[in-house]
Parts: sequence; structure tokens; C-alpha cells
Amino acid sequence: MISKYYFGNINLPRDKFLQDTMKVDDGWVPIKTLLTFNRLASITTDVDVISNAVKASGSEIISVSEDGQKIRRNTGNPLPENSLEYWQKIKHCTVYMTLEIRLPVICLGSVFVTYKTRAEAEKAQKDDAKFGEIELTKMMQDDYWTMKNQESKEKRQAEKLAKASKKYAEHAEKLQTAAHFVKGLILSVDGLPENSSMMAIKEFFKQFGDVGYVVYESGQSKAEIRFAGEENGAQKAWEKAVEGGTDGKVIFQEKELTGKVSLYSASSYSSLTGHILKCRKSLFLVCHVYSSVYGKFCV
Repeated sequence: MISKYYFGNINLPRDKFLQDTMKVDDGWVPIKTLLTFNRLASITTDVDVISNAVKASGSEIISVSEDGQKIRRNTGNPLPENSLEYWQKIKHCTVYMTLEIRLPVICLGSVFVTYKTRAEAEKAQKDDAKFGEIELTKMMQDDYWTMKNQESKEKRQAEKLAKASKKYAEHAEKLQTAAHFVKGLILSVDGLPENSSMMAIKEFFKQFGDVGYVVYESGQSKAEIRFAGEENGAQKAWEKAVEGGTDGKVIFQEKELTGKVSLYSASSYSSLTGHILKCRKSLFLVCHVYSSVYGKFCV
């Protein structure tokens, strides 16, 4: 019965409200006060029903006052000391029980049942008692928490693995995007005068094609011009420059230039290899986590 639960060895040591109320009237608690608890009130709000039920139970834990209006814990059954040792003892005398199916509204399907002794708890855990016709799964509470802790550990490890896998997938996607280059858009030129500028080089080659950008360091004789558009755009632009030059020569600020078309620029190649290295590191991380979780190596 719920009133036994309120005054029992499990709830009362942790219920400060009830303990304070018991100090007012030599341990007696008005049944009307207990009816402010939703769990009890959901069963009945009739004081006499509760009073008569406690009397009929012959409980060793609680008793009813002569007027039937109050309940208290029996004075001959003192409250156990609220200590770590006590709660460890309770844990070893508790059995976790769960139904094979859920019962809507009635309960969530699982309970912890505490027995007086470890022997009684182990006996209850091992028997084949059913809830009506429903099978029960039972285990000692300490075994139950060991199982739950292991499940939590495995869940955290799985989440860690999933996070690492997601990170690797994102890097792989970036690699795929970065690796999509159109060939033949880079023109490497040599022979530039020392006073050249990036803007002047860009304006010069815009005559022959759609220039995306120019890579050039001041004072150097070499530069890279990236053209936008279709494949082999650099070759077409260079051919136009030759056709429009002097005697088949490309002249820039009175200097003859030589040109060579590259599949990829040095800067693009560096970016690509950088992405590859990052993805390899991510793959190594995934394999490391996988092996730590499952004790296996991935290949």
C-alpha cells in the first residue's frame, strides 16, 4: 500500500517533509496531509478508506491513531540510519524486474523490489514467477546498473565513432569538390620585365581570353595566368597572343614572353594535396576509434 511506502525504509529517510511533519505531533501525520500527495490521492481521497486499510493490513511498519485520522511509523520499528553503508545494503537486497511487454496506463513496465535480506532477493530473482501470464525479466540491482553503465559506455563510444565518421565524410566531400579542376586553364609565362605588375599582366592577357586571376610576385620574371571557361582555355588564349604578336612572338612591355600550358597550377596542386592529407588524417582517426570500440582494425 502507498501509505506503507511513505513511511517505509526506502522513502522516509529521504523525505524531509514527512520527517519534519512527524516532529510536530509525536510522529503522527494527519491522513489529510498524506492526501496532498498526488500518488495517494489518485487512488482515494476518503480518510476512512485509508484508515481502515491500514488497520486491516496488520502492518509492522505503521499504525493508525484511535480516532482514525492520523498515521505514524511504529515506535518499535525505528527508522534505519541514513548512511552510505545502509544504502549499499539496500542495493544488494533489491531486484530489478521488467515485463516482456508494456501495460499502457498501468505502469511503465519495470520496478525495483527491495527485500529484507540478500538471500530473499536472490531467491525472488531466480524463481519463474509471472505477472499473470506475462513473463518477467529479473536481475539483481547491482547487475542491472553494471549492464546500464556498460550500455552507456558503448553508446558514448558509438557517438564518438559516428562523429569521427561524419568528419571524415565532410573532408572526403571537400576533397571531391576540390579535385574537380578543368584542365588546360593555367598559362605559365616567363620573360616578364622587372617592373611588371599583376594588373598590367592581367590587362594584357584579357585581350586573348577571359582571365580569372594572375599569380605573380613583384620583380620576378615568371607568372601564372588562370583563364576561366572551357577546357584548354589557356592554350587557345596563348595561340591568339602568338597570332596577334610580332613575327609570331608575344611581346609584353618590349619583352618577349615564352608560354607553357599546365594542367594545374602549383597553388592548385598544393591545395589538392593538402586536402588529401587532411582526409588521410581523418580516416586514421576513424580507424583508431573503431579499433578502440570493437577491437578490430579497419582497412
